[in-house]
Amino acid sequence: MARRRRQFEPEQVQVVDIDHQGRGVATASDGKTVFVHGVLPGETATIQRMRRHRRFDEAKLLSLEEASPHRVTPKCQAFDVCGGCALQHLSADIQIQ
Repeated sequence: MARRRRQFEPEQVQVVDIDHQGRGVATASDGKTVFVHGVLPGETATIQRMRRHRRFDEAKLLSLEEASPHRVTPKCQAFDVCGGCALQHLSADIQIQ
């Protein structure tokens, strides 16, 4: 018998931190830690969880509701699809901190 995947509904989260891979860290509505590419600490985002793990989930960004004052426009046009430079959307002075 095939396992059914749980389909997660979009949800709004507050991003509280950033991990060593440049993913935003948030707490979902059920209390589980969620990692999201493309978001920064202090931002409010609508996300959709895509992969479940025992201790955390991974999600994709659907929309940014409130942006961080440290968000900048990435210089590379391939930023959204490449994945080679995870923090181009964060201002350089904050990256150094």
